[in-house]
Amino acid sequence: MDVSQELLALQAAVSELKTLITLAANSGVDIGDVTLNAGTALAGKVGIDQATANANEVVVKSGTITAVTGITNALPAGTNNMGDVDVLSVIDTLITKTRHPFAKGSLTTDGVQYCTPVTGIDNSAYVAVETITFQQPPGMTLEEIEFGLTGALGASGAVDAKLWKWQASDAGTDWEDLIAEQSLAAAAAYADVSCSGRFAPTGNFLGTGSSFQVRMVAKSAGATNTVNAKTKNSSYIICKYRRT
Repeated sequence: MDVSQELLALQAAVSELKTLITLAANSGVDIGDVTLNAGTALAGKVGIDQATANANEVVVKSGTITAVTGITNALPAGTNNMGDVDVLSVIDTLITKTRHPFAKGSLTTDGVQYCTPVTGIDNSAYVAVETITFQQPPGMTLEEIEFGLTGALGASGAVDAKLWKWQASDAGTDWEDLIAEQSLAAAAAYADVSCSGRFAPTGNFLGTGSSFQVRMVAKSAGATNTVNAKTKNSSYIICKYRRT
């Protein structure tokens, strides 16, 4: 065998040796640079040294994966895992759900719909115009509501102003204002009133139950006129959830 053939045989032996490397189970021992061909089996347990790995390299050391930046809840090694390599569950998942359940009245030629009006509301207390219940998806935590809500207010006369606001509740008994009390100038004819914004659950509305409610309420600002109120179908809320 000449020198060139010996060199080729030596190169082939080195290549085969690389594919047969077994990682020793010595925690924290740096085994240096190793090339692993596709399909190479790893013996023992494998962990990623996040402190020294970068976008172009992965440092392989013995031991199990216990934490990686941005990912939590490593599953313990077991019969359902790939050998002794831990499987990680990514939980930082944000989901949004847009909902348009308001004012589903009779169909109209222009697509504008209102709920059935609530009429004759005096100044003694706020009265619910329409209340909608929203079911919560399981395994999610409500982080924020983004809303764009519209109603319409009329009155029995043009003496007293009309008061209104939108509220949310966990149980439909204690309510949290999504927007503070608003006033519409005295007038008998219906006029649209709108509000928009973001609301993080707090107070009487925590969003931790299986459902929650959103409603519009209205009342008269004085004793002379009563108020008529209805919600509009352009109203919506966007629920932002994070997986728990």
